[in-house]
Amino acid sequence: MFSGGVHLFTIRGIPVHFSPIFFILVALLAFNGGSLAGSIAFLVVLTFSILVHEMGHALVAQYFRLSPSITLHGWGGLCSHERPDRERDAALIIAAGPAAGLVLGMGSFGVQAMMGPAALASEPLLAAVLGNLVFINIFWSLVNLLPLWPLDGGQLFRLGLVKAFGGASGERITHYVGAAVGITAAILAYSALGSFAALIAGYLAWLNIERINSPSASGAIYVTNRFAADLAKKMEAAYEAGAYDEAYRLGQQVRAETNIGSKVLGRVWEVLGVVAALRDDYQEAWSYLKRAPERGRVLEARAACIIALELRGEAQAFIESGKLHKIPERLQDELRALAA
Repeated sequence: MFSGGVHLFTIRGIPVHFSPIFFILVALLAFNGGSLAGSIAFLVVLTFSILVHEMGHALVAQYFRLSPSITLHGWGGLCSHERPDRERDAALIIAAGPAAGLVLGMGSFGVQAMMGPAALASEPLLAAVLGNLVFINIFWSLVNLLPLWPLDGGQLFRLGLVKAFGGASGERITHYVGAAVGITAAILAYSALGSFAALIAGYLAWLNIERINSPSASGAIYVTNRFAADLAKKMEAAYEAGAYDEAYRLGQQVRAETNIGSKVLGRVWEVLGVVAALRDDYQEAWSYLKRAPERGRVLEARAACIIALELRGEAQAFIESGKLHKIPERLQDELRALAA
């Protein structure tokens, strides 16, 4: 929904993008009548806190090799990544965001306690920064854990309900509860925090009301496709035994199934791509190999496709990837000749 934006930097291999409206809305929150220095400090702290929260999600997603990226947008932040294979992995990724915020908030609170009131009074700007770090990362992390979809707490709540009651019932309960919590939060926020916070809560309530009778799911539904899993095992056995035609046939059957984990699907692309390359069907093989994990026989098959299809740019990229030594010398020489 909020993908894209301007790429500014990359952290630990995770690209970070900013939407221009993010700066506009954060500035509106920051420059609210206080001092200029205090407003700038709040803007920096808020941006940093959102980035820490999203990095919490992203680092766990990266651990599961799900290619995460971060976008800071008008409503906060978004960590995009491939679908996890298991509910447990999805829950860990979701929980890691507020956990990172709580760690930062508690750490800031600890620094406050160590400095003491007198030292903080002599450093008003530092005191303001620490106070904002505590408030944003503890208070808003706890708010984010409310069972209000699409907040992190609402997503965790939904995972549990879908597992307990099934997809359709779990979805409906999630959004009925989300609508009720959102409306209640809007009323409380208006009296305690003002109209802007109430507007956000009201918008979240409306999102849940819209989804109550929606025919589509509001997230991944983890249902084990045992038939596809059995087919994948047979495909693996045929592939390892050198029965490539049978492996190819089974791979095509598996890819036609639904609710397949990314690891199984990656193996399917590998089998289909390698077998198609062995048949000299390089165009078809390339379409599969682009999605297969770059390992073992996939690298050799990719090199063969690049050479056969005369993909000069891909040849140069392969050489620069540092994986050239993993393929036979004959293919190395042909790739260098093509890139030249």
